[in-house]
Amino acid sequence: MKDALIIFVRNPELGKVKTRLAATVGAEQALTIHCNFIKHYKKHASEVAADKFVYYYTTIPDNDIRNEH
Repeated sequence: MKDALIIFVRNPELGKVKTRLAATVGAEQALTIHCNFIKHYKKHASEVAADKFVYYYTTIPDNDIRNEH
């Protein structure tokens, strides 16, 4: 059996991510935090010796974390 890292990601859309947090800090700041989490996942996932799978809530964005450099 191979090891796998599976990451489920909500698409980074203004007003649709971190909504409970947005109630306090605002939708734009919540989106920034969400995008920073995605960068964090990417950084640490690259250190894991496993097959990696990223699943988005709706569609795969053009700037998918697997395609960023």
